[in-house]
Amino acid sequence: DRDPTELLADAIEDAKNVTLGFTFLTPDQVAGLGADVDDDLQKVSFFQIDPVHVIENGRLVPVEPAPQLPQHWAGVVRPLDVLLSVASSGGYFTSSTDDDGVIRKYVTVGAVGASNFASLGIATLARTLGPEGQVARVTPIAKVRGSRFLQAVRLGDVTVDVDDAGFAYLNYYGQYRDFPTWSATDLLHRRIPADQMRGKVAVVGTTAVATWDQRVTPFDAFAPGVITHATFMENVLRGELLVRTQTVVVAEVVVLILTAFALALLFSRVSSLLSAPALVVAAGVTAGTGVVALQRWNLLLAVALPIMQQFAIFLAATSYRFFNEERERRKARETFSRFLAPAIVEQVLEREGSLKLGGEKRELTVKFTVD
Repeated sequence: DRDPTELLADAIEDAKNVTLGFTFLTPDQVAGLGADVDDDLQKVSFFQIDPVHVIENGRLVPVEPAPQLPQHWAGVVRPLDVLLSVASSGGYFTSSTDDDGVIRKYVTVGAVGASNFASLGIATLARTLGPEGQVARVTPIAKVRGSRFLQAVRLGDVTVDVDDAGFAYLNYYGQYRDFPTWSATDLLHRRIPADQMRGKVAVVGTTAVATWDQRVTPFDAFAPGVITHATFMENVLRGELLVRTQTVVVAEVVVLILTAFALALLFSRVSSLLSAPALVVAAGVTAGTGVVALQRWNLLLAVALPIMQQFAIFLAATSYRFFNEERERRKARETFSRFLAPAIVEQVLEREGSLKLGGEKRELTVKFTVD
């Protein structure tokens, strides 16, 4: 007959290995809910992580004054007080999607005001990787002193590479059902063998559509929100996060520039019949390189942009060649029509490359007949 929330609090206190989740609010949501931001922040203050650091002389050095993290919100929806009173670890599960609504990146750290927090996946890993049951220290690392752009997040002895905004690129393993899952009913009735969960990181969440915790992934139109956290933690533990560092981006820009010059030179020197196969080969090599890099080295390369660039160069070169040659043919037709019969002019024009300034010299035999 006890309150289920109190039972949950007792279980969390007994287990001593639970990371609670909470969510962040936008300014409009704070105004709509009338949230007390200062009070909510105070109650989750022990979940805070380090301020932004930089690496100098092989050491982590805090940045003063501490810059605000790129991902920041206006407020927080904290867990219930009875749960907070027994929790020692927590992280936010507010997600971020691409423009098409698909979650391909995982946010690692964020801030409300001057307080920095870890995401649920980072906070859970910090507990998992911490020494002797302790929570590992979480430190955002900036690129250079005075910059708010990040390059990594340190979890004890583990470093997670992130982009400027603090996102890690998820390496999905397939549909969410590919992960081992257990029903809450089976768990509560102790129908799951202990060895199936021993040594595992379990993410607890809902799967019903009506709970509004559905997400879109590259493999699923409707997937439980827990799949993004599970995928991120599995990626980190296996070292399989997708790699897209600043070095990769710079290399892509250099390749784009070199490819543009090479294709422009090629398309300007060969006919359209040869340009089309060259375009297909270039696009195939680009796509193939992207697939191989992803499968073998978890390297995330831009594929669509280079292929679009190659098509654009092909269209530009082909259009220029067509209009330029048409203009030259029209000019030649007007010039030779003054001296030659129309049929002879068309015959000359059909012979591609036969027209050139100054004419051409040939050794000829001319026969004359006189009546």
